[in-house]
Amino acid sequence: SLQMLTLARVITRFSAVQRLMSVNTALIRLIYPLTFFWVEGWA
Repeated sequence: SLQMLTLARVITRFSAVQRLMSVNTALIRLIYPLTFFWVEGWA
């Protein structure tokens, strides 16, 4: 049915968003200390 298809699409989109968020968090954890050290180097 159409409802089940819509539900599946919503779940797929939600999992994709969660994956993006976890990648984003990992990137921030990597980049934030680097920018901190970079600013410290300039100071």
